[in-house]
Amino acid sequence: MSQFTLLLKSIKGNIRSLRISDANIGDTSTRRFTTKDYRGVKVSIDEYTHLYDIAIEVESVLCCAVNRPDRIMGYRTRGKIQGMPNAVYFSDKSDKAKSDYQSFWDALAKMLRANPLQEMEGLFFCRNRVSYFVDETRNLQNTMDELIDVLAAYPAIFFVKEDSVINGEELPESLKPLLPLLDKLAIADDIDRGQLRENLQAVEKRQILDLVHPLFEEINLYLGSFGKEPLSNTAMLIGDLAQLAAELELE
Repeated sequence: MSQFTLLLKSIKGNIRSLRISDANIGDTSTRRFTTKDYRGVKVSIDEYTHLYDIAIEVESVLCCAVNRPDRIMGYRTRGKIQGMPNAVYFSDKSDKAKSDYQSFWDALAKMLRANPLQEMEGLFFCRNRVSYFVDETRNLQNTMDELIDVLAAYPAIFFVKEDSVINGEELPESLKPLLPLLDKLAIADDIDRGQLRENLQAVEKRQILDLVHPLFEEINLYLGSFGKEPLSNTAMLIGDLAQLAAELELE
């Protein structure tokens, strides 16, 4: 019996096929388990050839990688974190949270000493998401619970809502017409975004494409302007809206 099937026996969720590549592990996921409310958080688990990616939605400013550099976000500079049993990597420009959150680092170190990471395993923290890549032999629910225990103990780090406000002032003038669309149409989760596409009327889809598609180049320039620094909440929403438009274009 697969681990996903076992999860469904104890957690309300769904399983779907997909094909998503991840540059950090050089592999392609073929299935995803998703639950919208497990212990108060949204969790998705992608199945790779020999690894699982347990992804937990958070609201945080912490951006780093544990045990392995993050090739996608550019976290390649090793930081010095007291007591951590694994290397911790940050972006070249950012030293945020290297020493600010020692109590959290101590708790994470305790978890990792109890369950040492293998060479291919790693933790990736990136603002609204914590991804825990673990070997296929690990018990998914136990591993998920251990990570949630640590995150939930530090709500001021991982469940902060201050940055959830959309800041139109930071947008270039060319992108400000997109602001009214962000609240209802900028959805990060691909399952929820797919449901939104199904519910949109043809005329609504055309209106979105007519407004967003001509701005793709400006959107890419805006998102690229952050360099290796984490995207702001507004920038992430703009990216989600552009993703919706790109998917509508393929229909």
